[in-house]
Amino acid sequence: MEQMEYLLTEYAVYITAVWAAVMFLFAAVTLHRINKLIRLRKKELQSLQDEISGLRLQIEIQAQQEAESQLTREMDSDEKYEAEEREEGWTTEEETLVNAVLGEVFS
Repeated sequence: MEQMEYLLTEYAVYITAVWAAVMFLFAAVTLHRINKLIRLRKKELQSLQDEISGLRLQIEIQAQQEAESQLTREMDSDEKYEAEEREEGWTTEEETLVNAVLGEVFS
């Protein structure tokens, strides 16, 4: 027991220095791993943001194509309607008369 007390009191400075070095090494390793995880998460986040921006671009292109196709469909239907009117051969007078009669009937 006395030997242990003598050892601890005589070498207390060295024991404290070794203990501090071990704690410093442990803290350095822990901080290094935390920093590594942060960098990994940043890379994953950047990759996810790139993927999302790519998907948004695809959605915008698809919406634009859909709008263009809808516009061409509307133009086609307008052209068909005009062609049907030309085939019927109605004049503007006949058209106004028919509209007037239909207006009286359905009002």
